[in-house]
Amino acid sequence: AEVDLDTEKLPSAKTLGVWWVAGHDMFTFRQNAPDEGMRFTKRNFLKKIAALLDPIGLLAPYTIRAKVLLQDMWTAGLEWDEEMGDSLSTTARDWFHELHDLRSMQIPRCLQE
Repeated sequence: AEVDLDTEKLPSAKTLGVWWVAGHDMFTFRQNAPDEGMRFTKRNFLKKIAALLDPIGLLAPYTIRAKVLLQDMWTAGLEWDEEMGDSLSTTARDWFHELHDLRSMQIPRCLQE
């Protein structure tokens, strides 16, 4: 699809999970938190964090915490469809709550003056 760069409103485009806001020439992320009724199991947690694509590592400080939490689930001996305990589910809920903050992140596409 062609984009007319001379128009007032420039579109946003999503590629590999990263949104490019053409008007500001910035990268940003948009990810929805899970439904309130989601069961907090190892399988569901992994399914949700796998949907957060970050091919260039801009979210590494955020995604590494999810990987550590997943490791804690393995250490606790949870089965794939076993509900997490209170401590793990609270940590997972806190992590998912921060997904809304990702929308406020704006990373310049080009770091040049």
